[in-house]
Amino acid sequence: MKYFYSIKPSFFRSSPQAKLQNNKGITLIEIIVASIIAMTVLASLASMDYAVRMMYKNRGSRGMLSVETTSILLHMARNIQLARSDATFTGIEISGGGTALSILQDKNETPQNYADDPWVCYELKDAGIEFCTAKGSCMAAADTVTLGSGRIKSFKVGFTTNSTTLENQVRIVIEACVDPATCIASEFTTETTISAVSTGGQTI
Repeated sequence: MKYFYSIKPSFFRSSPQAKLQNNKGITLIEIIVASIIAMTVLASLASMDYAVRMMYKNRGSRGMLSVETTSILLHMARNIQLARSDATFTGIEISGGGTALSILQDKNETPQNYADDPWVCYELKDAGIEFCTAKGSCMAAADTVTLGSGRIKSFKVGFTTNSTTLENQVRIVIEACVDPATCIASEFTTETTISAVSTGGQTI
């Protein structure tokens, strides 16, 4: 006896619910949520990158200002050490409300004769410190050299007294900015106190 089984095609067909489960994709809401999360992460990374860059930029600017102001102070210190001074004459004059420093130097090694000694001057002008062979101002000097690269905001010179040795000293303060025309407060300040060697009496 032979048996024949009839299989209906509907047996192999998936139900509508199965179709929905098998063909389920990404919805518009999921795409929007993923986009928002991605944008938030990218914004955070960009903000962090900007902060790091600014930190390195500020450090670089301060380092640049430090090198510039320190080199100017060293230049002044060398010339102050050449100042002519004795018990009655300091060989150093401050003018312009403390913005100009003049130094009488004994470059000819004739300590008893002041007539052949030249004056050199440091003066603040146009965000730089001018150096020249003159007294009081470099305005009329022909050999003026500008120290620095235009980042000096303030230059102040004054006399002070060493509390231990009671020697008179020169105190110099230089304030600098990356852009002196726009900065409100100085971004870097360098100062020093220098005693000049006396060639004929007490130290100034």
